[in-house]
Amino acid sequence: MYNFFFFVGLGVFCVFIQSNLFFNSFVFPWKPDLSIPLTLYLGVSQRPVQGGVLALWIGFLLDIFSGGVVGIFMFIRVAMFLFVRIVIKKVFLENKIIFAAMVVVLFFFEAFLVFFIFKFMGNNFFGLKKLFQSSFLQAVFTFFVWCFAFPVFSKLENVVKNF
Repeated sequence: MYNFFFFVGLGVFCVFIQSNLFFNSFVFPWKPDLSIPLTLYLGVSQRPVQGGVLALWIGFLLDIFSGGVVGIFMFIRVAMFLFVRIVIKKVFLENKIIFAAMVVVLFFFEAFLVFFIFKFMGNNFFGLKKLFQSSFLQAVFTFFVWCFAFPVFSKLENVVKNF
């Protein structure tokens, strides 16, 4: 039970970092989207129902704080979680290089879904090439931030599990 609430709090923290005004200024060209690596981590480490509810919670928080189309991030995070649950049976995700590649793949997955959702809605205001290029740069930046944040989150998770 403590583990579930730890990940709820961690999701709130990641969404807060992503929607913080400091990162929205022009200091950083790309915002770290820590919710994507967190969704990957949930898909790898949690049971399917608990991880799915947590991914839905992260998407709900992103929908609330983004101010965009309501429900799009909930759909994308749950789709990512399901994608990770399918891929985990085929690929061993304990290696850091494979984990990094999977983070980049999930950023492309999100860009692909966003592009086609807006294309079907008739709002095709950006090109797929530009979107994938931006997603790749954001994925690399997020992975470097996650490399520093992951050991801290892992130690906190172990403390919560032993509590």
